[in-house]
This record gives sequence, structure tokens and C-alpha cells, in this order.
Amino acid sequence: MFTKAFEKKKTGKWLGRSLAVLAMSASMAFASLAHANDTIKIGFSMALTGGLAGAGKGALIAMQVWAED
Repeated sequence: MFTKAFEKKKTGKWLGRSLAVLAMSASMAFASLAHANDTIKIGFSMALTGGLAGAGKGALIAMQVWAED
């Protein structure tokens, strides 16, 4: 029983490490694509309707002023 639990933990660690290496490799591959364009685009979501519209509209105007500056 102890051996099976130990083997399960060992497999879980191996799988976790493999997924971490895969994620890092993928991020490195896509990082080179990000440098191909000189333009930086920043996006965000803003509530312009509904209960949060009052704060959202004011925040959107502030962001537009910031972007123009």
C-alpha cells in the first residue's frame, strides 16, 4: 500500500515537472513572435452599461486622456 502511494506521488511530480517544462518551452517560442512587431497594444475591458457604467465611463475617459498624453 505504501509503495503504491509513493509511486503515485512520484508520477504526479514527474507529470507536473513535464507540464512546467512544456509551458516554459511554449512561452519561449511565442516570446520571439512578440518581438517581431514594434507596436505595443494594451487592451482592457470596461463596463459601459449596467450598474457599473458610471465608474466605467469616467475610467474610459481617463484612459483615453492617458493614451493621448
